[in-house]
Amino acid sequence: MKVKCNQEGIEKTSGIINDGGIVIFPTDTVYGIGCNPYNRKSIQRIYKIKSRERTKSLPILAFSKEVASKIVEFDRDSENIAKKIWP
Repeated sequence: MKVKCNQEGIEKTSGIINDGGIVIFPTDTVYGIGCNPYNRKSIQRIYKIKSRERTKSLPILAFSKEVASKIVEFDRDSENIAKKIWP
């Protein structure tokens, strides 16, 4: 299914993610694959789709460091990088 980048498309995509679905989305350089980071089954599906080893972590896209901090832990190096990148 393809949706437009408008309010209706955002609501549809949000519903898919909240229901445990997987979405593919364009970025400025590549296509990303995403899901609800709190849904284990969705995360497992991404590992399967990508044929990625479970020992390799997946990237997390977040609006801010505060949002990302709810999902991941920042070590000292990551903390310093985050301070430089996020406003």
